[in-house]
Amino acid sequence: MPALKVYQEGMRAVVIGGDPVQLADHGADPADTWRAAVYRNTYAAGCAEALGSSFPAVSALVGRDYFRALAQAYVGEHPPSRRSLVGYGAAMADFLRSFPPVAELAYLPAVAALDRAWLEAHVAADAEPMTAEHAAALESAGGLDSVAVDLHPSVQRIALNWTVYPLWKALRAGETPGEEALQLSRAEDAVLVWRPGQEVRHRRLSGAEAAFLGETDGGGTLGEGADAAARADPDADIAPLFAQLLHDGVLVQPPQAA
Repeated sequence: MPALKVYQEGMRAVVIGGDPVQLADHGADPADTWRAAVYRNTYAAGCAEALGSSFPAVSALVGRDYFRALAQAYVGEHPPSRRSLVGYGAAMADFLRSFPPVAELAYLPAVAALDRAWLEAHVAADAEPMTAEHAAALESAGGLDSVAVDLHPSVQRIALNWTVYPLWKALRAGETPGEEALQLSRAEDAVLVWRPGQEVRHRRLSGAEAAFLGETDGGGTLGEGADAAARADPDADIAPLFAQLLHDGVLVQPPQAA
């Protein structure tokens, strides 16, 4: 490998957390060691700041100083792969599951998953949602059961194994969590995060709603979604469920209704 390439690889290793002294092995000027340390510290601070912005609820739970140290560990295992730090941190929930220092906070990955879902919804593409008017026109034209739909590009459906949603919701709003939000337990929970306009929204999903969206995601028909919802909850009233999803702007209108 050419000497320049070896030096560049050495500098990269230092910047993402290595020891600047190792540059001496490549015949670097002693001043390069000092500069590399500056670059490393600046790089690390930038990555930590980006992660703090992307995972505010996680940061609030563990404290800013601890999160900064956690972020450095994350950067060491998952350095950015792009020049921009927008969207950096995709592996945070998985990282936390295997990060020994937070093993006692078993619910933390679920909080990270919700933080990540918020960011994904925030940066997602725009699309015109299906409206009640579109649905009425399709019903008049021949019925809705056979109409294929998709979910708005911003929709994130998060399946949780901890009841962290009330806690996360309070932290995202900058509020002090109430007693109920602090009563965490292991249980299945489903949360919808989406951005029908300019503002990211979120709410819990019922079992019927989760089944409906799971069936219609990727082009399933409304009839198939209704059947899935009924199987998940035979007592579910499908008409108001569908009306609520239309009101929320969760479904993308079919091309023929555009």
